Amino acid sequence: MLKSLALSVWSLQQLSLRDGKSLEDILDVVAGLGITEIELNEDYLRLPAYRGLTGLRRLRSEIDGRGLSLLSTWFYTDFLGAVRIAPASELVDQLKEYLAVAAELGARQLTVPLGDGYRGLDIADGRRALVEIFRAVLPAAQDLGVRIGIETGRAEGLYHTPSAVLALVKTFDSNLLRIVPDFEAWRHATSDLPLQHVEAQAETAGPAPISLFEECLPFAPIVHAKLLRLDDEGDEPHYPIERLLAAITRSPYPHTLEIEYEGWVPDIDPSLDCVEQTARCIALLRRHGALGKDRVEIET
Repeated sequence: MLKSLALSVWSLQQLSLRDGKSLEDILDVVAGLGITEIELNEDYLRLPAYRGLTGLRRLRSEIDGRGLSLLSTWFYTDFLGAVRIAPASELVDQLKEYLAVAAELGARQLTVPLGDGYRGLDIADGRRALVEIFRAVLPAAQDLGVRIGIETGRAEGLYHTPSAVLALVKTFDSNLLRIVPDFEAWRHATSDLPLQHVEAQAETAGPAPISLFEECLPFAPIVHAKLLRLDDEGDEPHYPIERLLAAITRSPYPHTLEIEYEGWVPDIDPSLDCVEQTARCIALLRRHGALGKDRVEIET
């Protein structure tokens, strides 16, 4: 079932990069859009104003004061690249620090991608390293009461495909290690938006099957609804939205659908207003089953 809608502040980061708006300004916009749960990415968490315990507590006060709650904090990570250049213990300590930041801010989840690894890495060795890392980190997650969500975006690579991440999560059979399926893995090529991004000019793999999305859902309290370009009717033709939302509705597990509007990036539609387009994304997903503002209760 679809439990609620949330919003990644990434959807509105154009306001900071283009217009110099502060995070507080963006939180005001989120509140105005009628969303109460947010994901906060590391770009803002690293700002000088939020450093240290005093800074984090100030940030939590800013979030709470607007009637918002922090669903997740997002940090970019490249696990296997990191352990190639430094001891695994350093990565484990860094992940524990990320968990502590999430806990101090009141977040329920730390969300991280696995990264790409490096050329020549043996698949079995890479998987063993990932298992060892998470085995070392999960006790800290338990102590802090913050789960770890592994984001899986594109259906390519050796370690961060939906099937690979799902297999890793199943290895632990722990509610503290979950998968975060991103709609990007199910995007299909269109004439206006081929399957590539500015940071990776080569064509990426085609969409994963919907059946794989359904397999992920029992392990996915949060789903990333990445949306790129809506048409004149307010639909998103680059994803099988109806099939993805139908799978969530049929699921007996509660899911928060977190919107990531990414159409403002340089290789898509930087001239469009991210606030207006994010509001259209919210309206699109509400049309597909949300009731009221951002809360959704769909019985199966």
